[in-house]
Amino acid sequence: MWRHTLAGALLAAVVSVPGAPELVAQSSSSPDFLFSRPGISLTLRGGAFLPRGQSGVFDFAVERLTVDRSDFRGGSLGAEFGIWVGDRLEV
Repeated sequence: MWRHTLAGALLAAVVSVPGAPELVAQSSSSPDFLFSRPGISLTLRGGAFLPRGQSGVFDFAVERLTVDRSDFRGGSLGAEFGIWVGDRLEV
């Protein structure tokens, strides 16, 4: 439960940047971007898989195989890099 609260607080801190609406309103060259259309993009993402392990499938696996309930936990990391080649096309 505390993880959800911490994640929500961090998200609120990142999203609520003071003065951001005023900066966007001052941009007159392009209404979609703050300065100009980006030429490249970089996306980073991460996640966690934390099952509770309270079902018949988990019970079966723990009883009959050499796994523990904590073995079902895992994480993921990913990154994407893109170069804009047109108005609506990114490679």
